[in-house]
Amino acid sequence: MLRPKATRHIFFIRHGESVHHVTGMTGGWTDTPLTDAGARQIKGTAGALQRLASGWPIITSDLQRTAQSAAIIGRAIGSEPVAEPMLREINNGMATGLTQVEADASARPAPAEFDSHWAAYDDAESYAALSTRMAMALDALGHERLIVVGHGVSGTTLLQTWLGLDPLPLALRLGPASLSELRVTEWNERQLVQLNVIDGPSTLGLASSRLRIQTAGNGGSGGRVVSSSSNSLAACRRSTRRGRRPACRAIP
Repeated sequence: MLRPKATRHIFFIRHGESVHHVTGMTGGWTDTPLTDAGARQIKGTAGALQRLASGWPIITSDLQRTAQSAAIIGRAIGSEPVAEPMLREINNGMATGLTQVEADASARPAPAEFDSHWAAYDDAESYAALSTRMAMALDALGHERLIVVGHGVSGTTLLQTWLGLDPLPLALRLGPASLSELRVTEWNERQLVQLNVIDGPSTLGLASSRLRIQTAGNGGSGGRVVSSSSNSLAACRRSTRRGRRPACRAIP
């Protein structure tokens, strides 16, 4: 779990639109590059980071869509990204490289109730295993402040892990090229300052959500919510699509 005196300020950026988003391929470890639209999306976010985090270290998943996104950001803020495989998207096992239709045909039936140890496909990663991996990734970051470029499902899990939450039937909506901001306050509270800011540099930097966790003891995984706002989380519902994480709709 995160050491409170280590990383205290993170901008988490989800990669821009990827080829698998528009071709019907699975995500996960299917390794596809950004689309032209995805590159433009990330350039908008990178422009905002010039103001918010110029010169900050960048750590990125090593898959193409994140590495390309990190490179665009790095050129904008004057930093060289470092690849970290632990930040990869959830491992989708035998579904890697398949179309979603092909993968759905071989998907395991989803349990009636949320089970963090369930995996959608053979050789795939469960949410419990992903949570452990994200905790290890956070613990190894090693910078007081940095930019992390990652994915949707593993990014959601990283945010939950930062807040000290066990794997839950909850998903935070992270759109392509979105920015979320995490910070440890002067009172040693873990704070979700911004979530899923996607409107570009005109709005980045304005607090769109707040949720704080009071860390327990010396910064262990336990914690309690001490404040939140109605627009800080998504109203989550279980997806009816096979093998998908519970889906979310933003609260107005």
